[in-house]
Amino acid sequence: MKITPPILLLSCVCFTTTPLFAEEIDHSKMDHSQHMQMMAAPTAPPSMPSIPAPPSSASQTPVLTEAGNDIFGTIQETIKKLDANTNTDWSKVDLEALRQHLIDMKHFTVDVEVISKKDTKKGMEIVIKPTTKAANKALSRAMSAHPEMLKSETGWTMKAKTEGNTFRLNVTTDTPPEVARLRGLGYIGVMALGNHHQIHHWMMASGANPHGKHMHH
Repeated sequence: MKITPPILLLSCVCFTTTPLFAEEIDHSKMDHSQHMQMMAAPTAPPSMPSIPAPPSSASQTPVLTEAGNDIFGTIQETIKKLDANTNTDWSKVDLEALRQHLIDMKHFTVDVEVISKKDTKKGMEIVIKPTTKAANKALSRAMSAHPEMLKSETGWTMKAKTEGNTFRLNVTTDTPPEVARLRGLGYIGVMALGNHHQIHHWMMASGANPHGKHMHH
């Protein structure tokens, strides 16, 4: 029997088991110059989305829209209107009167308890109790002026009567379809109803106190 030399056998095994590998490394088919350039070139990192430059310090300054509390904001708005009005007579401007009035409004909005509310034939009857001395004074001042303003704007009648440390308010209308609306508004709705507040605030700040002696503190 003829024995195949070991070297020849090894060579046969290599060519029969790894033909693909031998084909891949066939140097006769490679562009060596291109291969060397690819090896020498640094590997580029994965592309990343561009990040915009940080804004300048000026553009980072936030612009707020609220001036602070509602009283401060109303006064700030009033000043802007006074500055923009070429007819403003600064010798008559009275922002302190406006401030005091706005404080009153806060007191009779926040520091008042509604004790009872019942329907009447033409409207409602409400009993309210100021919870602070400041609210009591504020409500007294408001009731000396607000019923007249409510009458002029809506035609409704408001009668206010003090009973010890409470106020009894009777609000009525002679227009039947308006009764449900009046009752739905309740105490604070009747106090806030209408556009006269803004007009009077402007008049007060510009020196024409619309309530006269009623709003003096």
